[in-house]
Amino acid sequence: MSDESQMPRPRVETERLIVEMPTVIDAERTRSFYERNREHFRPWEPDHGDFIFTHEFSEGPIIGFIHFTQFAHGPLKSCTFGCNLDERAVGNGYMNEAAGAGIAYLFDRFNLHRINAFYRPTNIRSAKMLRRVGFQIEGYVRDYLFVTGRWRDHITCGLINPGHERLAENFGA
Repeated sequence: MSDESQMPRPRVETERLIVEMPTVIDAERTRSFYERNREHFRPWEPDHGDFIFTHEFSEGPIIGFIHFTQFAHGPLKSCTFGCNLDERAVGNGYMNEAAGAGIAYLFDRFNLHRINAFYRPTNIRSAKMLRRVGFQIEGYVRDYLFVTGRWRDHITCGLINPGHERLAENFGA
């Protein structure tokens, strides 16, 4: 088994940020980030339980996470985007920068056709950020995610790869 700390991990650098996949060596900084922002995320995030805040679960501080999950290949070629930003970093454009860099990386590296995202209708900051990086509203999803003790509605939006015509031409290749 190889040493995880020696394995290369995806890394994208912007003018102000380093966007990279966390590993086990980032566990303490990750725990600290979520503990520091527990109340800030409460209205938007599912309850992860207390485990995420324990010590079981370095350079500069972690100020946020972008998540790309639910990858589908074949004719769908898509994934789902999510994010968290430290309460102290809100309003500085960091999430626009990180999301934009991560999205460009995925479109270029994996030739995805689209990226989906969901946000609660009351989360105006997320709505604005998603719009700024190019997402378009596509619908309303009832009872989508269990947050703060009940199922919550979400807005669904999508971002199509600007090179999607090239993807269609080379789909069978």
